[in-house]
Amino acid sequence: FLGGAASDEPLATLAGRDVLEAGGNAVDAATAIYFTLAVTLPSSASLGGGGVCIVHDAQSNVTLTLDFKTKASHDKPILSNRANAVPGNVAGFFALHSRYGRLPWAQLVAPAEGLARFGFKVSRALSHDLKKIGNAFFKQPEASKIFGHSVHGGVLVEGDILRQTKLADVIGKIRKKGSSALYRQPGAEYFAASISSGGGFLTVSDM
Repeated sequence: FLGGAASDEPLATLAGRDVLEAGGNAVDAATAIYFTLAVTLPSSASLGGGGVCIVHDAQSNVTLTLDFKTKASHDKPILSNRANAVPGNVAGFFALHSRYGRLPWAQLVAPAEGLARFGFKVSRALSHDLKKIGNAFFKQPEASKIFGHSVHGGVLVEGDILRQTKLADVIGKIRKKGSSALYRQPGAEYFAASISSGGGFLTVSDM
Protein backbone atom coordinates (compact mmCIF):
# COMPACT_ATOMS: atom_id res chain seq x y z
CA PHE A 1 0.00 0.00 0.00
CA LEU A 2 1.28 3.45 -0.92
CA GLY A 3 -0.16 6.48 0.86
CA GLY A 4 0.34 10.17 0.44
CA ALA A 5 -0.12 13.22 2.64
CA ALA A 6 -0.22 16.92 1.83
CA SER A 7 -0.69 20.07 3.88
CA ASP A 8 0.18 23.77 3.87
CA GLU A 9 3.18 23.37 6.20
CA PRO A 10 6.23 21.05 5.96
CA LEU A 11 6.33 19.72 9.53
CA ALA A 12 2.64 18.83 9.39
CA THR A 13 3.12 16.92 6.15
CA LEU A 14 6.05 15.03 7.68
CA ALA A 15 3.87 14.14 10.68
CA GLY A 16 1.32 12.59 8.32
CA ARG A 17 4.03 10.70 6.47
CA ASP A 18 5.45 9.32 9.73
CA VAL A 19 2.02 8.06 10.75
CA LEU A 20 1.54 6.25 7.44
CA GLU A 21 4.98 4.68 7.75
CA ALA A 22 4.08 3.52 11.27
CA GLY A 23 1.09 1.61 9.92
CA GLY A 24 -1.57 4.24 10.41
CA ASN A 25 -4.41 4.86 7.99
CA ALA A 26 -5.63 8.04 6.31
CA VAL A 27 -7.67 9.13 9.35
CA ASP A 28 -4.64 8.68 11.62
CA ALA A 29 -2.52 10.74 9.24
CA ALA A 30 -5.15 13.48 8.98
CA THR A 31 -5.40 13.65 12.77
CA ALA A 32 -1.65 13.98 13.22
CA ILE A 33 -1.49 16.60 10.46
CA TYR A 34 -4.26 18.66 12.05
CA PHE A 35 -2.75 18.80 15.53
CA THR A 36 0.67 19.62 14.07
CA LEU A 37 -0.87 22.42 12.01
CA ALA A 38 -2.52 23.75 15.18
CA VAL A 39 1.04 24.33 16.42
CA THR A 40 3.01 25.14 13.28
CA LEU A 41 0.37 27.01 11.25
CA PRO A 42 -2.33 28.17 13.70
CA SER A 43 -3.37 30.89 11.26
CA SER A 44 -4.80 28.12 9.09
CA ALA A 45 -5.84 25.33 11.47
CA SER A 46 -6.03 26.16 15.17
CA LEU A 47 -7.71 24.56 18.17
CA GLY A 48 -10.39 27.25 17.75
CA GLY A 49 -11.43 26.24 14.24
CA GLY A 50 -13.73 23.73 12.63
CA GLY A 51 -14.16 21.80 9.42
CA VAL A 52 -15.72 19.03 7.38
CA CYS A 53 -14.23 15.63 6.57
CA ILE A 54 -15.31 13.18 3.88
CA VAL A 55 -14.34 9.56 4.58
CA HIS A 56 -14.59 6.69 2.11
CA ASP A 57 -14.50 3.21 3.63
CA ALA A 58 -13.16 0.98 0.87
CA GLN A 59 -14.24 -2.28 2.58
CA SER A 60 -17.89 -1.31 2.89
CA ASN A 61 -17.83 1.04 -0.12
CA VAL A 62 -19.58 3.67 2.00
CA THR A 63 -18.75 7.37 1.96
CA LEU A 64 -19.69 9.48 4.98
CA THR A 65 -19.36 13.16 5.81
CA LEU A 66 -18.52 14.41 9.28
CA ASP A 67 -19.47 18.05 9.87
CA PHE A 68 -17.66 19.70 12.76
CA LYS A 69 -17.80 23.31 11.65
CA THR A 70 -17.72 26.01 14.31
CA LYS A 71 -21.02 26.95 15.96
CA ALA A 72 -22.23 30.38 17.05
CA SER A 73 -22.10 31.31 20.72
CA HIS A 74 -25.51 30.61 22.29
CA ASP A 75 -25.38 33.15 25.09
CA LYS A 76 -24.75 36.36 23.14
CA PRO A 77 -24.89 35.61 19.41
CA ILE A 78 -26.24 39.05 18.50
CA LEU A 79 -25.79 41.39 21.45
CA SER A 80 -22.01 41.08 21.51
CA ASN A 81 -19.86 42.06 18.55
CA ARG A 82 -17.09 40.19 20.32
CA ALA A 83 -18.79 36.79 20.08
CA ASN A 84 -16.60 33.87 19.07
CA ALA A 85 -17.63 30.62 17.45
CA VAL A 86 -17.46 27.42 19.47
CA PRO A 87 -14.55 25.33 18.09
CA GLY A 88 -15.32 22.01 16.42
CA ASN A 89 -11.92 20.69 15.36
CA VAL A 90 -10.89 18.79 18.46
CA ALA A 91 -14.28 17.12 18.87
CA GLY A 92 -14.42 16.37 15.15
CA PHE A 93 -11.05 14.69 14.92
CA PHE A 94 -11.66 12.77 18.14
CA ALA A 95 -14.94 11.43 16.75
CA LEU A 96 -13.29 10.66 13.42
CA HIS A 97 -10.47 8.76 15.11
CA SER A 98 -12.85 6.92 17.44
CA ARG A 99 -14.66 5.47 14.46
CA TYR A 100 -11.90 4.92 11.91
CA GLY A 101 -8.52 5.34 13.61
CA ARG A 102 -5.99 2.52 13.79
CA LEU A 103 -3.10 3.88 15.87
CA PRO A 104 -3.53 5.08 19.48
CA TRP A 105 -4.86 8.61 19.89
CA ALA A 106 -1.96 9.65 22.11
CA GLN A 107 0.56 8.58 19.47
CA LEU A 108 -1.04 10.93 16.93
CA VAL A 109 -1.26 13.96 19.22
CA ALA A 110 2.08 13.68 21.04
CA PRO A 111 4.31 15.02 18.21
CA ALA A 112 2.35 18.29 18.10
CA GLU A 113 2.69 18.63 21.86
CA GLY A 114 6.45 18.20 21.56
CA LEU A 115 6.77 20.83 18.84
CA ALA A 116 4.78 23.32 20.91
CA ARG A 117 6.79 22.67 24.07
CA PHE A 118 10.33 22.46 22.69
CA GLY A 119 9.97 24.74 19.68
CA PHE A 120 10.41 24.55 15.93
CA LYS A 121 11.65 26.75 13.12
CA VAL A 122 8.99 29.04 11.68
CA SER A 123 8.17 27.97 8.13
CA ARG A 124 7.81 30.23 5.13
CA ALA A 125 4.04 29.63 5.25
CA LEU A 126 3.68 30.78 8.86
CA SER A 127 6.05 33.70 8.32
CA HIS A 128 3.91 34.85 5.40
CA ASP A 129 0.74 34.74 7.50
CA LEU A 130 2.36 36.55 10.43
CA LYS A 131 3.49 39.35 8.14
CA LYS A 132 -0.07 39.77 6.83
CA ILE A 133 -1.44 40.16 10.36
CA GLY A 134 1.47 42.40 11.34
CA ASN A 135 0.90 45.00 14.03
CA ALA A 136 -2.49 43.58 15.02
CA PHE A 137 -0.60 41.04 17.12
CA PHE A 138 0.84 43.73 19.34
CA LYS A 139 -2.59 44.88 20.47
CA GLN A 140 -2.81 41.61 22.40
CA PRO A 141 0.02 41.26 24.96
CA GLU A 142 -0.22 37.47 25.11
CA ALA A 143 -0.08 37.08 21.34
CA SER A 144 2.80 39.53 21.20
CA LYS A 145 4.76 37.40 23.66
CA ILE A 146 4.29 34.33 21.49
CA PHE A 147 4.66 35.67 17.95
CA GLY A 148 6.71 38.82 18.54
CA HIS A 149 10.48 38.90 18.07
CA SER A 150 12.30 39.84 21.28
CA VAL A 151 15.25 41.40 19.40
CA HIS A 152 14.09 43.36 16.37
CA GLY A 153 10.58 43.99 17.71
CA GLY A 154 8.58 42.73 14.74
CA VAL A 155 6.84 39.41 14.26
CA LEU A 156 8.75 36.16 13.94
CA VAL A 157 10.17 35.40 10.50
CA GLU A 158 11.14 32.24 8.66
CA GLY A 159 13.79 30.32 10.58
CA ASP A 160 13.04 31.86 14.00
CA ILE A 161 12.23 29.45 16.83
CA LEU A 162 8.63 29.45 18.08
CA ARG A 163 7.74 27.89 21.44
CA GLN A 164 4.20 27.75 22.83
CA THR A 165 4.28 26.18 26.29
CA LYS A 166 0.67 27.00 27.21
CA LEU A 167 -0.54 25.45 23.97
CA ALA A 168 1.62 22.41 24.74
CA ASP A 169 -0.12 22.06 28.11
CA VAL A 170 -3.56 22.13 26.46
CA ILE A 171 -2.57 19.63 23.77
CA GLY A 172 -1.03 17.43 26.45
CA LYS A 173 -4.37 17.26 28.25
CA ILE A 174 -6.13 16.48 24.97
CA ARG A 175 -3.59 13.71 24.38
CA LYS A 176 -4.41 12.18 27.76
CA LYS A 177 -8.17 12.76 28.00
CA GLY A 178 -9.35 13.18 24.43
CA SER A 179 -11.77 15.92 23.38
CA SER A 180 -13.32 16.18 26.86
CA ALA A 181 -10.16 18.00 27.95
CA LEU A 182 -11.29 21.00 25.90
CA TYR A 183 -15.08 20.89 26.16
CA ARG A 184 -15.58 19.96 29.81
CA GLN A 185 -14.31 21.43 33.06
CA PRO A 186 -11.70 22.60 33.82
CA GLY A 187 -10.53 22.84 30.21
CA ALA A 188 -13.69 24.54 28.99
CA GLU A 189 -13.36 27.31 31.55
CA TYR A 190 -9.70 27.84 30.70
CA PHE A 191 -10.41 28.03 26.96
CA ALA A 192 -13.38 30.40 27.40
CA ALA A 193 -11.33 32.63 29.73
CA SER A 194 -8.50 32.74 27.21
CA ILE A 195 -10.90 33.88 24.50
CA SER A 196 -12.31 36.58 26.77
CA SER A 197 -8.87 37.83 27.78
CA GLY A 198 -8.06 38.23 24.11
CA GLY A 199 -11.09 40.44 23.53
CA GLY A 200 -13.59 37.82 22.40
CA PHE A 201 -16.69 36.34 24.02
CA LEU A 202 -17.25 32.66 24.76
CA THR A 203 -18.78 30.95 27.80
CA VAL A 204 -18.32 27.60 29.51
CA SER A 205 -21.90 26.67 28.60
CA ASP A 206 -21.09 27.37 24.94
CA MET A 207 -18.28 24.84 25.16
